[in-house]
Amino acid sequence: MVVNAYVLTFAGFLLLGGRACDFFGRRKVYITGIILFTLASIGAGVAQTGTQMITIRAIQGIGGAILSPATLTIIVTTFHDHACPRPSAPGAQSPGRAAPSVSLGRILTGWASWRWVFFINVPFGIVAGTVAVMYLREMRNRDATTKLDVTGSVLVTGVSRRRSTRW
Repeated sequence: MVVNAYVLTFAGFLLLGGRACDFFGRRKVYITGIILFTLASIGAGVAQTGTQMITIRAIQGIGGAILSPATLTIIVTTFHDHACPRPSAPGAQSPGRAAPSVSLGRILTGWASWRWVFFINVPFGIVAGTVAVMYLREMRNRDATTKLDVTGSVLVTGVSRRRSTRW
């Protein structure tokens, strides 16, 4: 259930995160996503009950859904020359990236506790947020006039949750 809480909210709010980049600006959305994801990582690390963990992981999924499209659009618009390869969803999700994460997760849980799997995100979030505040310039789609579909994202996430056999 803990993994499903993250994955379902991430998937349900991913399009909303991309649309928010156009509407509010990529820098603002990126910083908001980093803050939300980092705070949720702290919350997951200190969660005391299963309900708290599931709720916080859902919030972390929303933070990730806000952060992911902002990150990709910032990379694409910053390095837009043809010499630089463009990031792609399959490239970002490559199987080779999972092995070091699993190994690091096993080391952390064996050395310290399972809570460090969440706490490890905090220093990276602080550094990424600080660098973003200092160096990123605001970019947004000036033609974005359509409102955000928050209701649609909530409904998609709710329908996905109902169809999931594990919840």
